[in-house]
Amino acid sequence: MVASQNNAEDNSLVNVKPEVAGKPDERAEAQSDMARSCTTRRRRRSTEAESLLEQRSVTKGSPSSENHDANVKFTGTYTWSYDLNHGDATIKGVSPRIGDIRIPSTVGEGNYPVTGIGHGAFWRCSGLTSVAIPNGVTYIGEGAFRECVNLTSVTIPDSVTDIETSAFEDCSGLKNLTIGKGVSKIGVSVFSGCSSLTSVTIPESVKYISFRAFQNCKSLKNVKTMNPNTIIMNNAFAGCDALANGAGFSVVNGVLTRYSGKGGNVTIPTGVTSIGSYAFTSCGKSLASVIIPSSVTSIGKSAFSGCKNLSKVTIEKGVTSIGASAFDGCEGLTSVTIPNSVMSIEEDAFSSCESLTSVTIPDSVTSIGKTAFYKCKNLQSVMIPDSVTSIGEMAFYGCKSLNEITIPDSVKRIGNAAFGGCDRITKASIPETLEDFKNEIFDGCKALSFKRGLTVRQLAGSSGYEERVKTYRLEAARGNADAQYELGVCYVKGKGVGKDIAEAAKWWQKAANQGHADAQFQLGCLYYQGEGVKGNLPEAVNLWRKAAAQGQADALCNLGAFYYDGFPAGNVPRDRIEGLRLLRMAVEKGNKNAKEILFRIKWDAGSRDF
Repeated sequence: MVASQNNAEDNSLVNVKPEVAGKPDERAEAQSDMARSCTTRRRRRSTEAESLLEQRSVTKGSPSSENHDANVKFTGTYTWSYDLNHGDATIKGVSPRIGDIRIPSTVGEGNYPVTGIGHGAFWRCSGLTSVAIPNGVTYIGEGAFRECVNLTSVTIPDSVTDIETSAFEDCSGLKNLTIGKGVSKIGVSVFSGCSSLTSVTIPESVKYISFRAFQNCKSLKNVKTMNPNTIIMNNAFAGCDALANGAGFSVVNGVLTRYSGKGGNVTIPTGVTSIGSYAFTSCGKSLASVIIPSSVTSIGKSAFSGCKNLSKVTIEKGVTSIGASAFDGCEGLTSVTIPNSVMSIEEDAFSSCESLTSVTIPDSVTSIGKTAFYKCKNLQSVMIPDSVTSIGEMAFYGCKSLNEITIPDSVKRIGNAAFGGCDRITKASIPETLEDFKNEIFDGCKALSFKRGLTVRQLAGSSGYEERVKTYRLEAARGNADAQYELGVCYVKGKGVGKDIAEAAKWWQKAANQGHADAQFQLGCLYYQGEGVKGNLPEAVNLWRKAAAQGQADALCNLGAFYYDGFPAGNVPRDRIEGLRLLRMAVEKGNKNAKEILFRIKWDAGSRDF
C-alpha cells in the first residue's frame, strides 16, 4: 500500500488498496488510518522516555518517608517515590494514598528539594481528601490529581508557574481552590469536571485560560478575574450553567460562555466581546433570531451549531472572525449579511445551512475556509470580493442552486472540489495566475465551460477518467511534471486505465526527477513497500528527504517517526530531537498522523517540557 496524503481529494489519495467509501470526514479518517502502514510504530515505552525527550539525566530516587502531622486523618508514615533531575526531585507517588497529605519540601538522605509533581502522580487517589503543596514546587504535571473524587481542598503556592493538562480534572469533590500568584496559564481541562467548585479567583498573573479549563464545573457561580486582559478561550467555561444571569447569559471577562435562556428572539448584551464555542448549541429548536452587537469581535467554534430554527442573524460591525462550524446545521437560516469587519470565514462556518439562498461576503474577508458553505443546496448567489486570496477545499461543495461563479484575480489558491457537485454551474471565470492548483475544483460540474487559461487538472476538466488520462498522457509526454504525477495516480487507482503500479512508478520517477514533491513522496512509498519497483529502503528515505525539504507533510511525518526510533535499514540514525522537530513541522502543516504520533510520545513519556 502507498501511504496516502492528508487531502480529501479522490484522485490525489494514492492507495493500492480499495478506496474507502463514506462522507468526506469519514473517508479522510479511514485513509489516515491506512496511511499509518508506511509510518513506523516501534515506540519504545521505557522508563527513560522522559529523560530522552528532555535530554536530561534522570535517576530514580530511593523511597523517602516523612512523618505526617498528627491532626490529619492518617497519622502514620507516608512513603514517597520520586525522580531526580539535576538534584531536584519530582514526586511520582505516595503510599498510602489516603487522608490529608502534605507533600514534603525535600526528600531523601540528600534533602533533595521537591520542585515538581509528576505526570499522574496521584491519579485516582480516591482516599485523598486534601493536599498541601510546598512553596518551591514549580510545576504540577499532566493528570497529577485527576479523578481524586474526594479531594476537597487545594492551595497552589505562588512558586507554581505551570499547571499541566487535566491536572485536577474530574476532582468532583473539590470545593476550596486557591490559585497562586505565579501561575501564568491555566491549561486544557485543568479543572474540568470539578462539579462541586462554587467560586474561583483567577490571579493577575494568569494571562491565558485554555480550552475546557473549567468545563462542566456545574456549581460554579462566581469567577473573579484580577487581570482584565486575561485571554479566555471560548469554551473554557462551557457547561458552567450556574454562571448564568437572569436572562440565561453566562459571561466571564466579556466571553459569553453559555446561553441557557428560553430562546426565541435573542439580543446578546452589549459588552460581550466574544461568543464562546458551543455557547448556543443547547438551544436546539428554541432559538429563532439573534442580534450580535458591535462589541463582539469573534464568534467561536460551533457557537450556534445545530440551532435548526434559527432563521435570522444580525451581525453588527465589529466581528473579525466567524469560527469553525459557527452556524453549522442551522437549517432555517435563509440569508446572512457578513459585516465588512470580518476577515476570515472558518471551516464549516455555514455548512448544511440548507435554506440559505444568498450570502454577501464583504471585501474585508481574505480567506474562506474549507467546507464553509458545504451543501448549502439552496444557495443561489454569492459574490467573492477581490480581497479573498484563498478558498478552501469543498468550500461550496454541493451548492446545487449556484449557476455562475466569478473568482477574482486576487485568489491564489483554491482547494480540492471547492465547487464540486454544483450541478447548475454553467459558467466559471478563474484567474490565469492561480498558484498551486492541482485539484478538481469543479468536480462533477458537467455543464461547466471555462473562460481562462487552465492548468493540467483544469484541462482534464470534469470529464470521465478515460478522457482525463488522454489529457494527462499528452501533457506528460511534453514533460509536464503535474501531468506525470496525475497519470501515475490513475495507474495506481486503475481509473481510466488498467491498474499498473510499475507504470505508475515510471511516471512518478519522471515527475520526481523534476522535483515534484508529491511524486517523490509516493515513489518513496513504493520503494518502501517494494511495489512496482524493487524494494529499496535507503532510496525510499532519500526520496522522502527530498519531499520533506519542500515541506511535503507526509514525508516530514514518516521521516520524523524514523528518526525518533531510529531506522538503520534506511540509514536513519536514532535522533529524537530531530524526530520531534520533523513531526512538529508536519503537525503545523495539518498532518493528522504526526499529531497522533506526538500525542502518543507525550503520553508515554509524561514529559512536562514536551
